Amino acid sequence: MAEGRQGPFDVLFFTRSLTGEFRASHVYLNAERVPLAEAYPDKNKMGAQRRSVLKALKASPAHVQEYFNTSSGANVWKVRLTDIRVFDDAPVIAPLRETDLRFTNVYDYSAWEGWDDLLGRARPLHATRVTPAERPRVKRFSVTRYRAFQQAELELAPLTFIIGRNNAGKSALCRAPWLATRAWLRDARLPVPLRTAELDLGESIRDLIYRGDLQGMELGAWLTEGSSPSHVKLGIAYDGKRNARQIISRLEVAHAGEPPESQVLPAWQTVKDKLAELPALDELARGVKLVTGLRALPERGARWDGFAADDVSATGRGAYELWASALEDSSDDPQRSEGLRLLREWAERVLLITPTLKVVAGRIDVSIKRVNSTFGAHLQDSGAGVGQALPLLIMLTLTRPKDQPWLFCMEQPELHLHPRAHPELTELLSSVATAPDGPWFLIETHSDAMILRARVLVAEGKLRPDQVRVYFVEESEQGGELREIKLNDRGTPDWWPKGVFAETQEEFLRLRRALGQRDAR
Repeated sequence: MAEGRQGPFDVLFFTRSLTGEFRASHVYLNAERVPLAEAYPDKNKMGAQRRSVLKALKASPAHVQEYFNTSSGANVWKVRLTDIRVFDDAPVIAPLRETDLRFTNVYDYSAWEGWDDLLGRARPLHATRVTPAERPRVKRFSVTRYRAFQQAELELAPLTFIIGRNNAGKSALCRAPWLATRAWLRDARLPVPLRTAELDLGESIRDLIYRGDLQGMELGAWLTEGSSPSHVKLGIAYDGKRNARQIISRLEVAHAGEPPESQVLPAWQTVKDKLAELPALDELARGVKLVTGLRALPERGARWDGFAADDVSATGRGAYELWASALEDSSDDPQRSEGLRLLREWAERVLLITPTLKVVAGRIDVSIKRVNSTFGAHLQDSGAGVGQALPLLIMLTLTRPKDQPWLFCMEQPELHLHPRAHPELTELLSSVATAPDGPWFLIETHSDAMILRARVLVAEGKLRPDQVRVYFVEESEQGGELREIKLNDRGTPDWWPKGVFAETQEEFLRLRRALGQRDAR
């Protein structure tokens, strides 16, 4: 360990664990990532600088601390020593107004009335900025004895596609991350919600378990580096009776560098109490967004109470209220204004339409017209594809960055769309997923054009091969089996399932044979 590599560091990365503790993990010296032990052989020196950061955080105004504690990126932060200021003779973390690269607007905390006064009176200790590092995510999940799968494991990327024939288990796998994280919610009533206002997953938990196996199923999730715990597994069985009551068979929690702690906790309340000790799991669970294959159209003349929906539902309900709210806020909110511009841009690019929303006498009216056309029509009178895709575009462009999920589990986003729109839809998802801290996408699809455009983006160097994952679900006597199709830097797959997306070519060859036979007569 070279003496010259010792601090002061450029950037200190520290994590807030799920129990609320702060732990330093690594530093950057001259733009090079270095483990703490290597950067600071003198632990006392390292500890003093780390303590100065934590002291600054604790001394910061309550508004700052509240932002850190509720932000989607608050579990992992990178803090420059130059980000600490002195205010009333105490060090504080006082971030400058930071531009969000996705929507070119400031973070919400900069709107706090006290910021100008604070920044005006504070004097730099070194300089000032605090920026969130990569937001915590689930990087991998596994299922055991779930639906059609005895066992399956899937690694996530910014764009992850699931392909396969009908009834192979694609939809079940696409919903697995959402299901696996429902028990993490503080207000969860059951480990697995079988029915919601818009979802019906079965009469009982037995319907979700592979061939009704009495051992039950297991759902596991592995978190990104720096998160604590590093993985969580939950086993769910049933009592074998007709009503199939849910029973927790096992809870396993592992922290980085430590052996997993596995417990048999049959009582759901006991499990809830255990998970409550890890509050960041609730935040992660709320960051998983399920979007089902059928999206809802707004009712003609639907009433609007002047407020945005609390959340856009799995079927897209609330999307048009979000749009109406964005229009109302756009005059004095640059973030909303930019989101509306992006909505129009992507609607024209993907759907070849210009959408318009008006609120008249408290009622929402959505109309569309084709690009370069003067004639418009109500959304209800337009093609099904537009009604299915427009809620997706609204969610991706008008949701504020701090409210964006970290993962969309998206079923057939191309539903009812002309094949020409499919590759443009991939372009949109790619641009959102690769933005700083942008949400990732797990996509169930039947579209060869979407997959092909992802391959093109890799070949063009716009996506790295590790930013795209493709999985094929095939059927066997044992149930569904999952196989990954890996892309190289030319966008070329290392293998391809026989006959998948070859139907058009097969029909063309059949047509040629038929015409040849006719001409030979």
